[in-house]
Amino acid sequence: MPARANPPPIQAFLRHTRISSPHTHQKKAALYINSDASGNIIRSKFSGNLNGAMEIKGSAEISGSTFSGNSALNGGAIIFDGGTKTLTIADSEFSGNTFGSAGYAASIFVRGKLELANVSFDESAQAMYFSGSSGAEVT
Repeated sequence: MPARANPPPIQAFLRHTRISSPHTHQKKAALYINSDASGNIIRSKFSGNLNGAMEIKGSAEISGSTFSGNSALNGGAIIFDGGTKTLTIADSEFSGNTFGSAGYAASIFVRGKLELANVSFDESAQAMYFSGSSGAEVT
């Protein structure tokens, strides 16, 4: 019997998409990218998601996107737990995102490598929260 080839990696592409999920019964972020997958998010808007806009465990590239009014227990807009994987964010805006039961202002929870280029965060918020044992790296 011939050897079975590995399936191609899973990829998610969002372009010009608006995601708003203000439902508290949801236990996951509005968009979940597994460790075996990668994502490419372009010119999309994530707002009012009560369990975070994204939870990313794989690699992802985000560009030209807006994250506002999202909240979660960890990382208001994005929870990135990618280990050795990379999250790249360019030309994007974050405002009014909160995390934790006390509503701390922060947009991204980071445990992995994060690359930022031309990204703006509202002045009243902590832009990122790094997990202490994460080996997180920002370039």
